[in-house]
Amino acid sequence: MPGIPGQIVLKNKAFSGILKVAYSSFSGPNIQNGQAFDIEPMWRSLQPTETIVTFESLAQAADTFRLLYEVTREEQWNRAYQATLSTFQSVARLRNTVYFFRRETTGQVLSHWGTRIRTSNPNPVLALRLPNGLVRLDIPLNQGTETELKQQRIAVELAAESRIQAEIGLSTAGSVAIVLTTTDDNRWEAGFVCEGNNSVVEQSFGTPDFLQWTNETTWHAGLPFYTFRGATGLASSSVRNVAIAAGNSVVATFELAGNFDFAGAGLKGSFKEVPSPLTYALSNNPVQLRLQDQAGWYWEKLLPVTGGQFVTLVLAWSEFQLAAEQTNVGPTPGIPSIDGPIQAVEFVAGRDTSLLAIHYLGASPQRLLPPVTIKGCSIVSRESAFHSLLVGDVQLLPSEQPKYTPGVTPHAVSIQGEQVQDWRSLPIVGNQQLAIWSLVGQSEAAEQVYQFLSDAQNTYALKTGIDGPFAPAYIWPNRSNFQEEGNEFTWTDTNFDLTWGGWQAKAAVSTAYGWYLEPDASGLAQDITLRFLKFLDDSWGSGAIAWVRFSEQERPVAGGDVAIVALYAQAAVYANLAGGDRTLTYRVLSKSLNYLLENAEFPLANPPGAITGYEVAETIEALALVLKHKSQLSYPTPADLGDKDSDFAAKLVKVSQFATPLNLPQQAAYGLRFTVPVQEL
Repeated sequence: MPGIPGQIVLKNKAFSGILKVAYSSFSGPNIQNGQAFDIEPMWRSLQPTETIVTFESLAQAADTFRLLYEVTREEQWNRAYQATLSTFQSVARLRNTVYFFRRETTGQVLSHWGTRIRTSNPNPVLALRLPNGLVRLDIPLNQGTETELKQQRIAVELAAESRIQAEIGLSTAGSVAIVLTTTDDNRWEAGFVCEGNNSVVEQSFGTPDFLQWTNETTWHAGLPFYTFRGATGLASSSVRNVAIAAGNSVVATFELAGNFDFAGAGLKGSFKEVPSPLTYALSNNPVQLRLQDQAGWYWEKLLPVTGGQFVTLVLAWSEFQLAAEQTNVGPTPGIPSIDGPIQAVEFVAGRDTSLLAIHYLGASPQRLLPPVTIKGCSIVSRESAFHSLLVGDVQLLPSEQPKYTPGVTPHAVSIQGEQVQDWRSLPIVGNQQLAIWSLVGQSEAAEQVYQFLSDAQNTYALKTGIDGPFAPAYIWPNRSNFQEEGNEFTWTDTNFDLTWGGWQAKAAVSTAYGWYLEPDASGLAQDITLRFLKFLDDSWGSGAIAWVRFSEQERPVAGGDVAIVALYAQAAVYANLAGGDRTLTYRVLSKSLNYLLENAEFPLANPPGAITGYEVAETIEALALVLKHKSQLSYPTPADLGDKDSDFAAKLVKVSQFATPLNLPQQAAYGLRFTVPVQEL
């Protein structure tokens, strides 16, 4: 049964959640078997020099190279280790560069979701992606139409220092408009002057350069205009950028070469009153502003010379006189006919050459004032003749440094050559690599991560009334976010299930390990770790529970998960070694070990997939940590414990007996946490 046009029908009726739907008129090249590809922002093959790397894989690679060097003492592994640490630091210093449009060599014209081409031209517009990465639109001849390349899914804030930088070109000299759409659906435009000859130039615009034209504005220099040629003289025109009032604007410049030649803007509409005000500049020799009323009679007003400076005149019919030259015949009227719209607006020169520049005629525009959030950006061409529009990089400057950076990292980054292009997915609490920052001596970056995790705990407590767990991820403003706003914590992501309890446990381990490696000056690491461990201690009864689901505004959900409880044990060990409350850390560790000893069984007879390497690795890590540090742990006294289980020595014996048959590798390594060689077990 066919669906409704525009309706998406899912074969899997059980699916629930958010879908990202990307429409494209160009499918792009096929992704071959074995070819590297990316799913963001749309399915595509990677460019030749492009790489995507996750921060967790960099941390694991660094740990692997370090362990290889310690075992073999081969210098190549030490060099690899140092290089990986350096790479991590380099790619972790992110700039949140917001590109509305980009040079790309994928061959795809519409390579980002939310991008489309809109035209009022009845003739087809040809769209191409050139080898140099530019988008080219070949736009047919048609009077009074406009064509736009539009990015309609953005959420980014413009501040006072923000600028829009664009690479644009035309095959013919003229101008295009950069149009920003704000969240209230208002459109603001800035004029971009092009040299022609397919020459792509770069210009930047501040927020005051973007103007909002109302329906009462008869004409402005971003709209089409034309000139007339007289019997013996010439009238030529061009566009240029000039500084007017608080910003830069496009103006139309006319050179009228005597003998009563004139320039017309083709201006007519449903206006009965004189279009006012007029902002213009006249360098030499006055010109007449001539209006044709509804009955066809011409009325004119002499515009004084301004010495090339832009001035604004407020106009009224009372200032206009009947023109000497008319096309009408019969009795002349005493007053203009205002029963219908004005039919034409023209500027007529005298006997000498006049240089006239016009900004607008009609209602004055408003200028865009920051701060403001925009949700769309368009490159609009209104040229009437056949022409080509070329668009390269259009981006927001300065590149915003995402909050909590350098320090907090997203899931991954895209690297092309030696340049970070885009980050992938949101920064998640359980994906932070605090140990790296400690190992390279970047305590300021580590403090940023601690602040991020502390704020995440406070947000979770505010949402649920439960202290200790974390809001799982943070939104950095970006054009591919679903969210309309940024800079806030979230439970929603298109790539990961953020409610998974493992994110919480991994965040606790990372924080506790960072605290163990290097006590932080602010005390945040201690506070974050003990808040989470206290949540576990308060929420458990006689035994450990794996909290597997942390939803927004709902209580956590318990379930069976060996890996999550193993992470709890690791956090308790590091917190104890770092000087945390020995009674609290012992209780969490003791109950976690009981859980592991009872539930962590990995027989070879299990069917494939029933046991994951992740579960085994985290269990090994927890047991190895306990055995390695058993003599350094700070044990509570019986008085501290009260009626709690104090048979910890017996548990250590059980751990040793349990761990040995697991056939541990020579070095039990996971993440960036130091583990113990098997022979020490």
